[in-house]
Amino acid sequence: MIRGVKIGENVSILHNVTLGGIGHSTFHLGEPGYPEIEDNVVLYTGVTILGPVKIGGNSVIGAHSLVLDSIPPNCLATGVPAKIIKK
Repeated sequence: MIRGVKIGENVSILHNVTLGGIGHSTFHLGEPGYPEIEDNVVLYTGVTILGPVKIGGNSVIGAHSLVLDSIPPNCLATGVPAKIIKK
């Protein structure tokens, strides 16, 4: 993890999770910024979260997902790229 990432209370982060920020982008990957993980979130094995996205409270991100957009609270998201499959 890098500085700038915000992690709330009671967050479960399994192994091989990457929380990465985007600085000035030579490759135009998106807006600069860092992930924010709200309270009571579960990030399963191999999740990658990049850039200034927010994972809403009480959400679950499925294994090996790539999160490039914010996920609202109380959702289950999975896939590459991650999509909400249950609210």
